[in-house]
Amino acid sequence: DQNESDADAAIAAEAAARVAADALKANLAGGNSFSGVQTFVDNVIMQGTLTVSGDATANLFTSVSERKLKENIQPLQGALGMVKKMQGVTYDMKATGRHDIGFIAEEMAEIAPEVCGFHANGDAAGIDYGRLTSVLVEAVKAQQIQIDDLKAALKK
Repeated sequence: DQNESDADAAIAAEAAARVAADALKANLAGGNSFSGVQTFVDNVIMQGTLTVSGDATANLFTSVSERKLKENIQPLQGALGMVKKMQGVTYDMKATGRHDIGFIAEEMAEIAPEVCGFHANGDAAGIDYGRLTSVLVEAVKAQQIQIDDLKAALKK
């Protein structure tokens, strides 16, 4: 009957999807490259570096930040001085011609190397813009202290 045929087709399609997903999972461990659209059904766990030459889109990027994973935790010092040295720029990417804004990795490596990624030879390769948040927050807090001090001085 038609219902049994539809059910069998659905089961076969689901099984084929599982086989394809398992094949993709197995390929991740082998250092293989993928091209085109790849669909992963479950979590993908990688160790090492993921390089994307193009745009990456996600609903959420989460950086590991639990206290239990850290030691030697110290308040960030000198954030306002760091921010004052940063030079935002506009630029065009050579490979694509895309106009963009940001920073120059080599310059940022001199100011806040903790927010940079580096090539194997030690040259700055890129910036983790999310890590800049802590620098910017601490700089704003330092400025607010200056503003509060100036307001108090004006009231005197």
